Amino acid sequence: MATHNVAPSSSFHPHLYTNITFNHAPSRLDCIFDIIYIIPREAFVDINQLNDLKISKHVVVLNETDLEAPVEVAVRGGNVVAIRYEADDYLMLLGQQVSIDLPLHMRYQKPDSLWTHQTVTIPVPKVGWTCLIDPPQKPSSIPPLPSIDFHLERDSRTTFDEIESTAVGNMTVSVPVGRTDDIYTVQTGTFITVTLGSLWIAYSIYRAVVKRKRTEAKGKRRKSE
Repeated sequence: MATHNVAPSSSFHPHLYTNITFNHAPSRLDCIFDIIYIIPREAFVDINQLNDLKISKHVVVLNETDLEAPVEVAVRGGNVVAIRYEADDYLMLLGQQVSIDLPLHMRYQKPDSLWTHQTVTIPVPKVGWTCLIDPPQKPSSIPPLPSIDFHLERDSRTTFDEIESTAVGNMTVSVPVGRTDDIYTVQTGTFITVTLGSLWIAYSIYRAVVKRKRTEAKGKRRKSE
C-alpha cells in the first residue's frame, strides 16, 4: 500500500510526500512501476528541480510548462508527473520502504474582494505496474504511460495494475489570495513614495548646486584679494 500527504497545509511551496513499501512484484520484467501525480492547474512542478533531486532514472512531466503564469493564465490543466521504476530497479529495493518528496509550487491566485485564502485539493496519486499488452520487440523498451486520467491520451497498448493508495490527512493546500481592495492602497502608497523620493532627489540636487556656487564665489573673492 502507498500513503500520501501534503505539508505544510498553508504555503506557496508545499511538498507531496509518498511512502511505499516495494513488495508488489511485477508480473513481467518488461513492466514498469509508476507513481503518477495529477497536479491541478493551481500548482506546478519544476522539472529542473526534480532532475536535480534524482528521485528516479525516469521522471516524466507533461502539460503546463509556464512556471510563472498565474492560475487564471495556466489553461493547460496543470501537470502530470510520473515517477517510474524499471522492474530491475524495483526488485533491488524489494521489501524496502521508499519515500518520495515531490516539491510543489502554488501559482498566484486571482485577487478577490472577499476571500483571503483559496483551498486547493491535490488528487491522491495513482500507483501501480504499467505493462505492455504485447511483449516489446526490444528488451529495453519502456511502456508508455497508462490511460488513468483525462489528462493522458488513451493508449490501448498498456494495462495498469493499480495497488492500494490512500491519503493520510487532507490533501489540500491553503493558498493566500490578494484582496482587490489592497490594490488602491498599494497604488496610493507607491504614488506617495515615488513623489517623496523625487522631491528628495530634487532638493538634494538644489543643495548641491547652491553649495557649489558658494564655493566658486569664495574662490573668486580670494583670487581678487
